[in-house]
Amino acid sequence: PPAVKDAKDAKDAKNDKTNAKPLTAEQKAAVDRASKMARREMTIQEMEEIVDKMKSTLHEVKGELSQKESKWKEVGEEMEKEKRLLEMTQHENQKLILEHARL
Repeated sequence: PPAVKDAKDAKDAKNDKTNAKPLTAEQKAAVDRASKMARREMTIQEMEEIVDKMKSTLHEVKGELSQKESKWKEVGEEMEKEKRLLEMTQHENQKLILEHARL
């Protein structure tokens, strides 16, 4: 693959200190391509790490949200019970008031 050849050419160019002559245009291009690929690869790894962290955080947030939803569901159910109890009490009070008014 060209990437392997570029990396090999770049390494050869760096190790070629015996002839200490300037790099050829092809060797410079190989060094540039290899360094760009290394930077790009690092960037991809960094992005993957960020995505992994985001997934982990999202999982935690979903867990917390689920717990809160459960808690709010319980609170809602308690409020419904209280509401029914209050309605029953009001109905009983109205019956007592009507009975008292008849007397």
